[in-house]
Amino acid sequence: MFTIIVGVLVYLMVPFDNIWERLYHRILLLPVVLGISYEVLQVTNKVRNIPILKWLGYPELSLQLFTTREPTNDQVAVAITSFNKILEREKSLENDLCKAKEIV
Repeated sequence: MFTIIVGVLVYLMVPFDNIWERLYHRILLLPVVLGISYEVLQVTNKVRNIPILKWLGYPELSLQLFTTREPTNDQVAVAITSFNKILEREKSLENDLCKAKEIV
């Protein structure tokens, strides 16, 4: 979330004439945006004990509440079923490759 905000601010400062130039600038500035975001997040972690600056880290921490919850039993069941399907497909691909090698 914070990276998106930093990206918008950085990309607003770069002029462009057409869509290709805009795309080129976005790709070139991607490491800059990620670097700025990383450094600001590191600073907010270091100043967590200062009451006024403590508020800077709350948006990132509140976003983690959505992304780090324990999965429900239904979600675990879907993940296990998906994994088993992938294993079945890999085994069938390996069998097909072995049969193809025998033919050749």
